[in-house]
Amino acid sequence: MYTMYTTCLVFTQRKYFFKFTEQNKQLKNLCFMTNRMINLANLYFDVLIIDTTHKTNRFNLPLLDIIAVNNLGKSVTIFIALLENQKKESFVWALDSFASQLTNKPLLIFSDEEEAIISGK
Repeated sequence: MYTMYTTCLVFTQRKYFFKFTEQNKQLKNLCFMTNRMINLANLYFDVLIIDTTHKTNRFNLPLLDIIAVNNLGKSVTIFIALLENQKKESFVWALDSFASQLTNKPLLIFSDEEEAIISGK
């Protein structure tokens, strides 16, 4: 059974969104957005690129990265999450967490052919 802790931290006029789940005192999922990432996500929500890297970090967890394209054609990171696995439930958790910080819905989302991302959208 999952115990979920949700935290929204505020430090010296900077807002951070931080959320994680744990089971038996072991980290299962973690996501993070800085104030700048939240602002960029709400400015450049038209085109998003979602990708995961499989267990290339020291935690052996998939890293979900969401990138937006700004008005200069440059890519900017707007969301980062470490996931327990690459199953639909993990992607739903991450994408719901991301959506909770948006004021607008994205118009176009690019991803690889990961079935769990497609079904978790």
